[in-house]
Amino acid sequence: MTSNTSLPNDFQADIPDFQALLVQEGATELADLIEQRKEGWKDDSLNKYFAYGPPKINPASALAWFDRMKLQLMEIDAQTTCVPSRGKLNFLDLGFVIHCLLDMRLTGVRSCCPGGFSSYVLERNGRARGLGISLGPESGGECFLLEKRLRQRYEFIPANIANYQLGPALFESSCLQPLPEGFDDGAFDLCLLDAVPIWQEQKRNGWDSQRLFLSQLILALKGVKRGGTIVIRLSRPELLDTARILWILDRVSQELRTCKPLTIHAKRPSFYAVAVGVGLGVEASRLPAIVDQFQCLWVELTFGGEEGEGRWLEDVDFDFLISQDDLIDTFADRLIDLSRSVWVVQRQTLCKMVSASKKQPTRDMWRRTSSVLTCNNSRGDT
Repeated sequence: MTSNTSLPNDFQADIPDFQALLVQEGATELADLIEQRKEGWKDDSLNKYFAYGPPKINPASALAWFDRMKLQLMEIDAQTTCVPSRGKLNFLDLGFVIHCLLDMRLTGVRSCCPGGFSSYVLERNGRARGLGISLGPESGGECFLLEKRLRQRYEFIPANIANYQLGPALFESSCLQPLPEGFDDGAFDLCLLDAVPIWQEQKRNGWDSQRLFLSQLILALKGVKRGGTIVIRLSRPELLDTARILWILDRVSQELRTCKPLTIHAKRPSFYAVAVGVGLGVEASRLPAIVDQFQCLWVELTFGGEEGEGRWLEDVDFDFLISQDDLIDTFADRLIDLSRSVWVVQRQTLCKMVSASKKQPTRDMWRRTSSVLTCNNSRGDT
């Protein structure tokens, strides 16, 4: 590949090597977004735009979240046609959101689980049947708002997906439980993976958020049928680990598309990847070995570390997928194509926010953008 963009020295010094390499390979939209992010961080009045907290467990806030999630999947489906409207459809929904994190192990987690994604699928396809798994042992479904008329085609399991037996072999541990009844390898035509909080950076959620991400990825790769579809929420395609996930989804699937719905995610770095025809791609033969590697890594995150109580993901943990050098050499153009709309939408949204903050008092700006969701005092992930 040839470099299409030259970087000023001060620009290159401010961003990680992988991002700098992408810009050199022609990711001008990423360069523009990085500059816009810098501009946004200079304006403290924008903090309230990113101060959304998780929804409170009460009917008003849960219903608002439910409606927004339905609208969001409708946006994704409109762009990617990921939810078939006809024919038999078995789907897995791992999209319920954390209400609060009380400790590093998600002990005592309560979940707000409206079921908006599942509602959209069940309404769109009258033959669809779904399995939904929440995130916490105390999530008894007090805010589970799936319409009663749809529940006969749906099973809801309140359980912490990060505490299932997801290693390559069973472990004797009181903290782990077997996979739920109804979950079988290759059972699902569609897997929806949205079980990562959007309002805080993963590291502030504790290392268990990384186990949560890996857990849902393992469940989806094991559970999806050959030729099925995976819809997964990711963050920042310019991050090396995110790019590696996109690479493997692209290689094991017939088609990979990205989507950045304006509902909830316009100003944030989060986006969705939609892998269609999983198990039919050019690297599909590697899929069982890759799942095994992910399971071994899950064991390391769960039982590794100096104390044997788990550890964080490390930079080299995804090297088994593809090296950074090979990723740049063989996938940079494809990654830029997949990411371009994600970067453009966020940059345009941040630009409008910065412009608006300069034209009106902070109090008025916040009043116009208020929501029924609760707020905290930090910027969050931008």
